[in-house]
Amino acid sequence: MYFERDFLLDLYGKMSSLYSGDNIEAQGGTQFVSELKYFLAADEFKKETSGPCNSRLKEDKDLFIDCVGTVVFLSETVNDEYFYTKNFGASFGESKDYDVGSNFFSVNVVKTSLHSSSPQRFPSRHPQLLEVVNGCIDVADIGYQNIAEDYNYLGGDKEKFALLFLWLNRYTNFMSEQSVYDVCLKNLKRIYSSKLVKAFEWDKDSVRNEIESLLDGANFSEDIYNIQKGDLLENNEDVVHETSGENGADEISEVYALNFYQCIYYGVPGSGKSYIIDEIIKDYPEYQKIRVVFHPEYTNADFIGQVLPKLEEGNVKYEFRPGPFTKILYRAYHNPSEKYFLVIEEINRGNAAAIFGDVFQLLDRIKDGEPPETLEGNVYGTGWSKYFIENDFINNYLRSPIEYNQDEFTEKHEKTNVPFGNSITFTPNTGIRLPPNLSLLATMNTSDQNVFTLDNAFQRRWDMVLVKNECNDTNQMDAGITVNGQALTWKDFQQTINAVIGEKSNESGLSSMEDKRLGCWFVKAGNKTISKEVFANKVLKYLWDDAFKFCHQEIFGDVKNFEDLQKSFLENGFDIFSDECNLRDKIQTVKNTDSEASSE
Repeated sequence: MYFERDFLLDLYGKMSSLYSGDNIEAQGGTQFVSELKYFLAADEFKKETSGPCNSRLKEDKDLFIDCVGTVVFLSETVNDEYFYTKNFGASFGESKDYDVGSNFFSVNVVKTSLHSSSPQRFPSRHPQLLEVVNGCIDVADIGYQNIAEDYNYLGGDKEKFALLFLWLNRYTNFMSEQSVYDVCLKNLKRIYSSKLVKAFEWDKDSVRNEIESLLDGANFSEDIYNIQKGDLLENNEDVVHETSGENGADEISEVYALNFYQCIYYGVPGSGKSYIIDEIIKDYPEYQKIRVVFHPEYTNADFIGQVLPKLEEGNVKYEFRPGPFTKILYRAYHNPSEKYFLVIEEINRGNAAAIFGDVFQLLDRIKDGEPPETLEGNVYGTGWSKYFIENDFINNYLRSPIEYNQDEFTEKHEKTNVPFGNSITFTPNTGIRLPPNLSLLATMNTSDQNVFTLDNAFQRRWDMVLVKNECNDTNQMDAGITVNGQALTWKDFQQTINAVIGEKSNESGLSSMEDKRLGCWFVKAGNKTISKEVFANKVLKYLWDDAFKFCHQEIFGDVKNFEDLQKSFLENGFDIFSDECNLRDKIQTVKNTDSEASSE
């Protein structure tokens, strides 16, 4: 899902407010935007290469230009003509180098630095942002403070920080309205340095509130919108862009639905990871999604498929039985205009590397803007796997004409070369790739990350989104737990115990203990209450066996085993917890009622 076109146009209209002067189209505005884009580009370049840009090297210059494009690029049309904004106003240029070559590399301080023995500062008229030495462009140490705090730039204005946050994410793909901020922040942390993120306070609540305010009422689209030049001209009318065939006639071809996503949602137990995925896929029919749970006994054969015997008319035959991966792959290939989802719960509770096997290679996708791959006359563009694997069993299955409806598959035995969506012809020699209409979504409990470790090579092929341990559901968080005349809300207990887990983590030097925190949904409330039996059997067991297993006496006093702890809780309530847990002030005294007595 992407920002909708009208929201982008409205956002573009607000960008001129980044400039503190009256007219961003005037000379001062021109200078401001140049300084802003070159500073951001220098930071992005340094983040990617771990060094300054050497303007004497063509590869460095080309990459720097691409980094400038991150800030000002607007759209790319079929004739490869680029549009970009000079000043976030009405002025346009149509040069692929975004004016960098003519205005910065060749004329400005970069050229001067080639003939000077001393470092050159950029800009010369405003507080310094960059330092240029012998043609090498680097961010000045003071640059981060100046760009964020100085009035000539953003002046510490949180609304400007928020506008820039959204503008730099104008082409970011996210899966739900709830994930916009987290996905966009992760994207910016990937592009820019931690110094820049910190300077613009993008990860602070105050700026997040400004961002969410700007998002209030925003609409979202399933398709990415590139802002067109005509869209931004004053008083322009909406333009419908159509693609024409070679003969000039309108050509409507079936294309694969883009917006694929590969994401692992991770967080503490009960933080709502599966709920987020359910919200993403809830509006799609069952045949467009398959859910699987990894576990220690789950194998590659279970996931991909295997050859099994089948008794038919007294004879034993062997046939390929597809696993969930191959089934959802078939549906995605044969229905290119629809989106499909493979959901993997508890991805690290099985040996993911062994389960995926050579399918691991397919997780590298062709990104937007990368050149397409051409093979066997097929053109694989954005969203397709960059590399392919060969698997005769999957290939044969994908080429099986299967009469499909929402309730069942009816197999026919004839194998043919099946054209998929008028774009991919699948033959016996065609390699297996993930199509762009197939998304992979997974969950992972951080407290279980040592069950089967996901190596870095595997993780980097996924987007990773932390599901924060936050909940706005008052029925859940205000649910009461009452025992032995004592009552606590789930919110008070959960937040207090999580603070203790954090303290123990700091004391022990084991940061992983933070992963033992209780999620907001670790136990679910029923009718605004949580049963004391459920609490004893689920929450106390987790705290005893997992979160506090190395410090029982500090938390629970002189209790010998869990059985005694549970019995003591049902008799004495929250008094079982030590003073260190700071629960005393939060406990409310209640009068035992007949209903409570009967429930006991």
